[in-house]
Amino acid sequence: MIVRKSIDINAPLTAEQLEMLDKAESMPIVYDEDSPELGDEELAEFKSIVDLKQENKKLCDYEDEGDIIPVPTEVDAIVLSNNEFCRRISVDTDKYRQGNMP
Repeated sequence: MIVRKSIDINAPLTAEQLEMLDKAESMPIVYDEDSPELGDEELAEFKSIVDLKQENKKLCDYEDEGDIIPVPTEVDAIVLSNNEFCRRISVDTDKYRQGNMP
């Protein structure tokens, strides 16, 4: 049996939902073999979703969001081992995608 629900993320929370959140907030964290407690070093290995989004941001995203486009890394500053390669992408802006580049 499949149950489908539509959720309006802009709707205010119901009294029942608020009660569930209050109850969940006071519950203790329970660790097990599938979800063990992590030490500081292990936690440091995780990256926040904000950091990951920032790393994967394209130049056109900066344009769309009105952010300052970062300065590109100098080619000589990129250090590679013998087993690595680097592919350069020179342009990824809305102007380029729309074919308005000289």
